[in-house]
Amino acid sequence: GYSVVTDYFDSIVNHDPNFIFAHLNLSSANSLFAGRPDRTVDLLSQAIETVTPANPSYPFFLWTYKATDEILFLGNLEAAQNSYETAAKWASMREDELGDELAKRYSQTAQFLASDPDPTQAQFGAWMTTLALAKDSKTQVYILEQLKELGAKITVGSNGELDIKLPERA
Repeated sequence: GYSVVTDYFDSIVNHDPNFIFAHLNLSSANSLFAGRPDRTVDLLSQAIETVTPANPSYPFFLWTYKATDEILFLGNLEAAQNSYETAAKWASMREDELGDELAKRYSQTAQFLASDPDPTQAQFGAWMTTLALAKDSKTQVYILEQLKELGAKITVGSNGELDIKLPERA
């Protein structure tokens, strides 16, 4: 399983908060495979406290990875909007074509999030993907709890397979 990814991620953030490449890789592993996007957001927030826009290796991606988890798993659009706005600022500080293009995209995403879209369908899809990737029962149970919080109906078929559906919206 991937249950120790969170521990590795925590250790690297505490010992080398500027190791951006590791943070980006571990954030995906921690959210998708370990099923702990809440901890990913906490750890990225902690790392970002010491990282600056001048760091090499595209430090603005830390903000976009954080925003992705804030939207897809936590449903916190306000936090995600703030993260994208900060990513846009940091990307624009590159003062090159890539930075300008990404700053524009991130600003547009932040504006979209300001319109308060309903993230439920996206969250459902993200948690279902994570469930499919989960290898250990503890992580699977945690993910099923998150799906239930979204309003998913979970039933067990006669063959033991799970049937998970998000109720249709009125």
